[in-house]
Amino acid sequence: MAINQVWSMDFMHDQLSDSRSFRTFNVIDDFNREGLCIDVDFSLPAVRVISSLEQIIEWRGKPKAIHCDNGSEYISSLLQYGLRTIILICCSSSQVIHNKTPTLSATIEPSDMIG
Repeated sequence: MAINQVWSMDFMHDQLSDSRSFRTFNVIDDFNREGLCIDVDFSLPAVRVISSLEQIIEWRGKPKAIHCDNGSEYISSLLQYGLRTIILICCSSSQVIHNKTPTLSATIEPSDMIG
């Protein structure tokens, strides 16, 4: 494995002291654990996630695969269409790997982002 071959992406959420929830969209390079993107907002619609991935690809080039879990965040048909478009157009020969268990997707879980 080498830099920029496999990325992992996931969403996290937390709550501010005034009880407002916020979300983060995180993308890391699995080889060197470099954080490629951390988008933070109260809402992260599919269009913004797709745009973030396109910006990373423009900056870093194409990965060979993108790992993500099987979470409900990926249900959006717009996001699924966008991911397929990114893979087919930007990442020809790449694939999105949907892991079925949290253990398999641990490469981007919060405990790994700390240090």
